Amino acid sequence: MLSATAHATLIQNGGFELTDGASYPYNHLASWTYSNVDAVTGLWTPYEGSWTVDLNGSAPGYIQQSFSTVAGQSYQLQFALTGNYSGCGAGCTRQVQVTAGDLNTVLTATEAANYSFSNPGWQLETLSFTAQSTISTLEFASYNTPGASGPVIDGVSVVALPVPEPETYAMMLFGLGLLGLVSRRRKQTGA
Repeated sequence: MLSATAHATLIQNGGFELTDGASYPYNHLASWTYSNVDAVTGLWTPYEGSWTVDLNGSAPGYIQQSFSTVAGQSYQLQFALTGNYSGCGAGCTRQVQVTAGDLNTVLTATEAANYSFSNPGWQLETLSFTAQSTISTLEFASYNTPGASGPVIDGVSVVALPVPEPETYAMMLFGLGLLGLVSRRRKQTGA
């Protein structure tokens, strides 16, 4: 069974909607710690809401958030990824390093031939990680992408994956035992 909290995101402001909005580059991203990123609105179509984060301000940067977890528990991370392909052409890539718990991976966004600001080619990424302690830190860092145009993220969420309840294990064991019994009887009657 799934608990009611299995679908509640642990990330605050995962759509990057809470900014100061006072002046460009609007780098006040509530609940996030960051360096050298741009919160962007009005340039390309966001995955959700009005704001996205370009992980290259004037150079490669990062954004991170810490949240409560249970050590040994599995979590699902989901976010949308594209790139700020200003000055690039079809096939241009932007890379982001994603870390959380035991997760440490690099993902690549590639500019499609039909890329435009109204069709930025969002890729929905889904990753899993296991928490290593009671506090986990999710970090997105521009990776191998120099300059002021980097990977772009939006719609970040983390949810705890459901832990099967004891009744689920009991039913699974009963089912396996029943399959074993049926298989044994078939062998006895077929011999």
